[in-house]
Amino acid sequence: MQGGATQQFSMVPMTLLRGKQQAAEYLHTGYWSGKAIAEARREGPVRVLWSGEGAAFRHLPEDGELSFSPDAPYLHYVSNETVEGLQFHRTLGRDEVPRNKIISVEP
Repeated sequence: MQGGATQQFSMVPMTLLRGKQQAAEYLHTGYWSGKAIAEARREGPVRVLWSGEGAAFRHLPEDGELSFSPDAPYLHYVSNETVEGLQFHRTLGRDEVPRNKIISVEP
C-alpha cells in the first residue's frame, strides 16, 4: 500500500480518534504536522497544544510550554520537520502514558 507517512496522517485518526469525545493532541511544528492536523480534524476533535506558526516555524517547543492531557486518545507530533529543518531530539509526552499512545511520524 502506497502512502508512507502522509497516509498515516489519515490512518492514525481513523483508527484512534473516530467516535471519540476527547480531543487528540497535536503539535503544529511545520508543514508536515499541519497536514496531519487537517486530516485528524476530519475524524474527530483535535487540540493543538502548541503552534510555531506565529514564529514562522523557526523553533520547537520547550517542555515547559507543553501541557499534555492524560485523557487524550493520543499525542501526535512530527519528530523531523524536513521542510523547516526542525527535529526533536527527545520523546515527548507524559511519563505515565504508555508510549504506544504517542505517535511520532517522520515524513
